[in-house]
Amino acid sequence: MHTVTKDPAPPRAGLTVEAIEGKLLAQRKVLALILSRLLGSDAGRDLRAALDSLSVMQDHQEDPGVLLDGPEVIQSALAVEVREIVLAATRAQTAMEPEA
Repeated sequence: MHTVTKDPAPPRAGLTVEAIEGKLLAQRKVLALILSRLLGSDAGRDLRAALDSLSVMQDHQEDPGVLLDGPEVIQSALAVEVREIVLAATRAQTAMEPEA
């Protein structure tokens, strides 16, 4: 039986940085687990290709010397997060595979 605990920071009280980080980490873990199962399916290659395209900066602006601002910061964060989720899914998928 699963125990459900009350959210430590209900929305009306405002969220602390730590509460937001905890929520995002939980979402990443759940998403990575789901994704690890999907990547093992027949459609996994197509899904992986689509995710790989999301994990690359648009306009090929991954020059580490360039200072990003505005929308580029968001695009960069998106690309990094997609790579992190795919990496976590790949690790979870590897962990699920039986040893030969």
